[in-house]
Amino acid sequence: MQWLIPVALQLVPGVLLLIVSLFALESPRWLCKKDNWEQARKNLVILRNLPGDSDYISEELRGIREQIEYERSKSGGKTLMSKFKVMSSKGNRNRVGIGLILMACQNLTGVNVCTRSTAVTRLY
Repeated sequence: MQWLIPVALQLVPGVLLLIVSLFALESPRWLCKKDNWEQARKNLVILRNLPGDSDYISEELRGIREQIEYERSKSGGKTLMSKFKVMSSKGNRNRVGIGLILMACQNLTGVNVCTRSTAVTRLY
């Protein structure tokens, strides 16, 4: 029980996040990338709590359109090599490295061993 309770308490935020994410709206930027501009406008209206004909909403959608067009022109092709080049650029390389170091540190703390040993003892 001394390991079961802490591990079970760690599940609470994840379950809450799962339940809340079922009610979340899609990102307007993601909808625009998928060429669903009307739904993006509707979601922006809900998120910003502004009328649909607001200048702020129109300006934000215009900015999103410009940025998406810039990203599409900049990326060129969507080949695996071009994606690898983007991932290995300096800023992204640092982010990937930090993520890998954090994942390694989490595994080195031994929490996974405690969780697995608890699950194995419950089987027997």
